Amino acid sequence: MSLEPSVTAFDTLSVEVSYVSKEESDAPAMILPLVRGSPFLSAEFTAANPTLSFLVAIRSLEIPEGPSADHGSTVYQVSLTNGQNWLVYTRPALQLEWSNTTVLQMAHKSKKFTGVVRVGLLSCGTPSASWLKKMMPCNDAAFDDLLPLLHRYPVGGSVEYQVQPGQGSETDDSADLKYIWKTRGVGDSMVHLYLPHHMMMMEKQTVMALRKPALTINTWQSMLMPYTAKGPMTPVVLSAGSNLSFESHFRMDLPQFDFYSKNQAYKEALPAIKWSLKQDIERPLGSLNDTYHLGKKLAKLSKLALIAKEMGQPQQVDRLLSTVNKIMSSWLTGKTPSNALVYDKTWGGLVIEHGLKYPNEDYGNGYYNDHHFHYGYMIYTIATWYYLDPKSASKALGGNLGLYAEALVNDIANGDPDLKQFPIARHFDFYEGHSWASGLFKMPDGREQESTSEAVNAYYAVTLLGQVLNDRSMSDFGRILCSMEILSARSYWHIPGAVMQTYFTVFPDGLYPPQFNKDAMVGLVASTRATHSTWFGTNVEYVHGIQMIPFTPASEYLLPKEFMLREYGQVAMSLVRKKPVLENSWAGYIRMAEGIIDPAGAWAGMQTLNASGFDDGNSMACALYWVATRPLNAPTDAKRIFGQQSNL
Repeated sequence: MSLEPSVTAFDTLSVEVSYVSKEESDAPAMILPLVRGSPFLSAEFTAANPTLSFLVAIRSLEIPEGPSADHGSTVYQVSLTNGQNWLVYTRPALQLEWSNTTVLQMAHKSKKFTGVVRVGLLSCGTPSASWLKKMMPCNDAAFDDLLPLLHRYPVGGSVEYQVQPGQGSETDDSADLKYIWKTRGVGDSMVHLYLPHHMMMMEKQTVMALRKPALTINTWQSMLMPYTAKGPMTPVVLSAGSNLSFESHFRMDLPQFDFYSKNQAYKEALPAIKWSLKQDIERPLGSLNDTYHLGKKLAKLSKLALIAKEMGQPQQVDRLLSTVNKIMSSWLTGKTPSNALVYDKTWGGLVIEHGLKYPNEDYGNGYYNDHHFHYGYMIYTIATWYYLDPKSASKALGGNLGLYAEALVNDIANGDPDLKQFPIARHFDFYEGHSWASGLFKMPDGREQESTSEAVNAYYAVTLLGQVLNDRSMSDFGRILCSMEILSARSYWHIPGAVMQTYFTVFPDGLYPPQFNKDAMVGLVASTRATHSTWFGTNVEYVHGIQMIPFTPASEYLLPKEFMLREYGQVAMSLVRKKPVLENSWAGYIRMAEGIIDPAGAWAGMQTLNASGFDDGNSMACALYWVATRPLNAPTDAKRIFGQQSNL
């Protein structure tokens, strides 16, 4: 008889995998609740004879002297020949015996075991398993302190949020996040693990109080301090609330996102921007056949329309929106056969029809790769259309443009659990704090994401659309996703990360090995890997640029000046590199990045670029406008910087 695995339950923070016989009701069974942040793998057995196998030989098996048989349980410490130490918890008690060098047989007096087994890797005695970066002995007294926290274990998890308004127009709102853990077992407390960005959202006093005992050798906390691809995890004791509910509480600021930057363009820069705007509007768009580049081009037209409005050019606004209307309407209604949108009933989403047959079509759109990147640009375009001309937007597509827009939002940022046609926030991982871009594709290092800035752009766009449609739930959910994405980008892609600099002085150089420090930016983060490279190359402008595009008002939060002062020196090397020569399309973005720390240098550098060679999501007018809206040290600098004769 074989027990085939099947997914029997899932929620925002967990999935349950069951091994149950479909033919025999009294057959052995195993249920694995796989819960984010659980320090142990918990397995629930029914009428089974479980075994535990390791990949390397077992060196010793012992019951630590400290733990007593609490709630009829037993705790074992298993030491392996590679130096690892594992904890095995059983309730009711089991006798563990070696059956060969790598396998433990679990014996029960009834010969059929029904109960729970929990297994986890310990930091103590394990080389490189602890963020303390030193070898720690496994202490019996620490085991005794840990035992009461093992009897209850998580089997599921959900997320709730509430937006708290700021005090006054200049104060950001905040979001209170509540992670609710469904549990089984006995006892009124349990231990859970949290990543660095979680600690950033806790009160600073709480974080330091948690870290202090963990820094002391031979405490139970020091036994559960795993070092992951995202750095150290912190064990936190959760106590039961009413009805034995276990909750984790976090708070984060929510910026007031808008269509325009905080500063208007300096008047001295307007002549150059207006001239470039006129030229950019006349440039042909080129191919519109794939969703990614189509979205970028539409978003560029939308930015130009916003600039035209600020420049006082209503005719140009109308012209640009007319082009947007024609292209967007054709795409949304399937009049472009090569990339017509259809609803996929299997996974609940909007995909291009060809993508269902050809996985790599449109960057894997049919397999849900990069949907938030692609559709984020589309949503931004529709939001801008409603903002600039709500009358024409309301009439577009027979008055149904808003419904099409909501469908795109639901594909990537559905926040309504009652809307069963789409999953909740398809790409977003509420435990990791950011999106994964790889969709249904199997990746060697687990799920991964390259462009955090395009993920930020997607949720920024959702926020804007919610604002113009007066949909508070949409805008609030977009702000929460966008703000969490920014926090994680600044923690795990920017070096040194904001979390490490702010809270953990034991990590002054960031989360990653020393060779990462000089790069200042990670190009790609996967479940088990971080690398200074991209899917399309290792050039410094690729690695840094893909974490910046597109430049929008949300970029002011993603790319703060204090970080750019450190980062820009690395990417600026591409401007003087002889081989390979920096492509003009990337040079525009590099100069925009320079504008954050040196508007004068960026403005002068723009004069050397080929205005017709910008990336299809960017243009000379967009780049000049971005630089002209950066804060200056003194307003009197505007004439010196922007008043110089333009060579455009």
